[in-house]
Amino acid sequence: SLVYSGKDFTVSPEITEKYKLEVIANSDGTKDYDEVIVKVKDCYISAMSPNPATNLVTVDYKVKNVTSAYLMILNTTATSSNNYIIDVNQNQINFNVSSFSTGSYSVILVCNGKAVDMKTLIVQ
Repeated sequence: SLVYSGKDFTVSPEITEKYKLEVIANSDGTKDYDEVIVKVKDCYISAMSPNPATNLVTVDYKVKNVTSAYLMILNTTATSSNNYIIDVNQNQINFNVSSFSTGSYSVILVCNGKAVDMKTLIVQ
């Protein structure tokens, strides 16, 4: 069934879905077809602030269909890390970076034992 007619279109499905695209040329009515799979991520970091940070950092996340999750904060040389267990029924966590050395850190979201997303945090 036709979902949209026009130049630009955005979808936000709840589950991974396959869409069949039909493109019709206005000039002569020629049709072309393609299929696109829109994959939905169940776990991701949606926002992190402030960045750069000196004290408290807030990480907004989405975790769905998981039993356990945590954030791993890893320095660029991978010589130190801090883990923060997150509540899978919540969507935000705060942690303090005032004792961290100045530099760049990877904030890695781990869901059910697998790293699923990563953002960079700068500590000043």
